[in-house]
This record gives sequence, C-alpha cells and structure tokens, in this order.
Amino acid sequence: MDRDELLALDKEALVGLIVRLYERVTGLEAKAGRPPKGPGNASIPPSCGYKPNRAERWRMKRGPKKGHQGRSRRRVPPDVIVRCRPTACRRCGAALAESGQRRVRRSQVVELPERRPVVVEVQVCAARCAACGERTVGEAPAGLEAARRFGPRVEALLGYLHYGHHLSHERLVAVCDSVFGLRISEGAIAAALAQLAVWASPAISSDGTGMRVDGRNWCHRVLQTPTASYHVIAPNQGADLATSFPGMT
Repeated sequence: MDRDELLALDKEALVGLIVRLYERVTGLEAKAGRPPKGPGNASIPPSCGYKPNRAERWRMKRGPKKGHQGRSRRRVPPDVIVRCRPTACRRCGAALAESGQRRVRRSQVVELPERRPVVVEVQVCAARCAACGERTVGEAPAGLEAARRFGPRVEALLGYLHYGHHLSHERLVAVCDSVFGLRISEGAIAAALAQLAVWASPAISSDGTGMRVDGRNWCHRVLQTPTASYHVIAPNQGADLATSFPGMT
C-alpha cells in the first residue's frame, strides 16, 4: 500500500491498520526473543516498568533463615501466680470442685509494676536535756535534707534521661508526669540536675572554649570523669568559673 492509498483511507480505517501492524510487530518481537520495552532498554520512566507478581505470602517460608540459632525467653521464678480454675462445666453448667484440678498449661507474661511517686515527710524533733537544759535538734538522714525537694533516685533518673538519652527539660516534664505520675517543673529539674556532682571521681578533667552569646564573648567549660560530664556557660574564664560548679568548694 503506497502513500496515496494511505491518504485515501478514513480515520477509522487508518487506526485499524495501525493496530494490526502493531500487533504483528509485537508478535514478531516475541518470536525473536526480544524482551518487552522497559526502563532498562528504552526511554521509559521506572514507574512505567513491568513488575512481576510477588509470591503469595502464604507460600513464602516463615520463620528464621536457615542456620539461624533459635532463641526463646527462658522461664524464671514468677513473682505472681494467677491460677485460672474452671468453676462450672461448659456442657451442663454443674459446679466443679477445686480439688482434683490439675494444671494443663502455663505461660509467663512480663509486666512492669505500677509506678507512682512516694512522698517522704521528714519530721525533725527536738529535745531538752533534763540534766543541763541544752536543747538538741535531730538531724535528717542523707538524701532527706530540708533543702532537698526531690530524692536522690529522682535526681539520678533525671540525670540519666537528660545526659544519657538527651531528653530536654520540657520532655522530662512530660515523661515524669505520664510515666511516673510525678509533677515537676522545668525549674525544679534544673535544680535537681545541679545537685548531681562529678567530684567523687578520683580524676576529673576540665577544658573550656570560647563561644558567642548574644553578640558577646562567653566561655563554655566542661568537667568530665569516665562516667559523667558537666557543662556550664558563663561570661568569664577565670578560676571562679570552676569553683562555681555544684559541690566544688
């Protein structure tokens, strides 16, 4: 069929001819073993490429890979035992005696205990000596001093979450409230963290560097031990900066 004959065809006949030619070319390419056009052999975007069907989930092998050493949680002595005893027959509803029942299955569930803050009230008493008249006031034990608002365990937890897991003061407020039921402000957290000192270590290293704060030269000083570090930012670099750390005399 020459050019003039093609021009004489109407639109519908021309489209039908093109479709038949395309089908014939596709069939010849399939017989010749040529792969269909895709992103790898033609200017086709990856999103338009042919994707083979994935194997059905239920046909895929479950479990660990071959050679993987299996591990399971070992049973431990339980803290609480919950016995589930049937009380009535499931067929006729007759009462079942507790005696004679035997265990047929057991499982262990690991759970966290309920967390709630414990408020310790320190009541200091005083007594006057009957022999000399001297008045003696009792002393609060370590960790329960009058100036302390939160105990050493709270301070240690705040320090662990703040320095070990980099939780901000704002996030610490949320965690303490939602997880432990402990109401604490950001200012109280800052004061509690200041109580954590690094002076108990036999070796303390210190270094400082300059930094800009609001357009002025300040000093960033850090004191560090093998297990803890303390940072402070101050407007001076003198010896009084080191002695201003909590616990330093």
